[in-house]
Amino acid sequence: MPLGRIFCQVFAFAEGRGFEPLKRFLPYRISSAARSTGLCQPSLGTTYNIYHVTGKNSIPLSRQDMFNRQRSLPGSSILRFMFFVVKLIGKAITHSHMETKSAPVENQFLDPEKIIAQLDVESGSVAADFGCASGYFSLPFAKTIGNDGKLMALDILPHVLETVESRSKSMGLSNVETKRVNLEKNEGSGLSSDSLDWVIMKGVLFQNKDKETILKEAYRVLKKGGKAIVVEWGDKDFSIGPHHSLRIPKDALKGLAEKQGFSIGKEVDAGNFHYAFVAEK
Repeated sequence: MPLGRIFCQVFAFAEGRGFEPLKRFLPYRISSAARSTGLCQPSLGTTYNIYHVTGKNSIPLSRQDMFNRQRSLPGSSILRFMFFVVKLIGKAITHSHMETKSAPVENQFLDPEKIIAQLDVESGSVAADFGCASGYFSLPFAKTIGNDGKLMALDILPHVLETVESRSKSMGLSNVETKRVNLEKNEGSGLSSDSLDWVIMKGVLFQNKDKETILKEAYRVLKKGGKAIVVEWGDKDFSIGPHHSLRIPKDALKGLAEKQGFSIGKEVDAGNFHYAFVAEK
């Protein structure tokens, strides 16, 4: 089995299980091997973009596709051993960082606290993180709204939700709830209409095929005057992050949001590799 393919499968497994340290500890070491095979593009965000390769064609997999394929990863003894090592490394490194924000190397590319500080987030707000992954953005937001507020972390991958639960407890946050959902389905969040002050959409739209359904759902669950913070990879630097074919131009994404009824608000400084803006209902 090619080395790049093994790395892709290991990191798909690790990301699905919320091993946050691997995304700041190993990505540079595997990037050249992974890229050379054409099988994956490692990202320093919340996911590794896995590709299904058929002959000479590579097809980007959505988060739903990745979840489906994780359940059928090869079960060879070599891979099982590698997964075991990955798990041990993840646990060892996570233990010392559980109560802190993500490592500085990741914050060089996206700092959630810096973004949240630019928003008018009130204590006691009710929010949902669409595609929360391991809680990189969810938990700082939950801390901002305080225990009088409520943060619902939504994702299709059950193991990342377990990670969010564990991390929120370690941080002393009692206002975080997790829920497994498929946001590409109609009303896929399962939340009540007009019930939220904030929806977080950080790096979730480029991973999913049906972007309009997700935006429509965000609009539905927000209260009148409620806001969504949208964060996506920019198109100025392709040295890290997803393949350029997966990225959504900022103006195009604003147009999709307006099509669902949103009014586009202010742009937010999200660093050199991302763009962010507020969309209001």
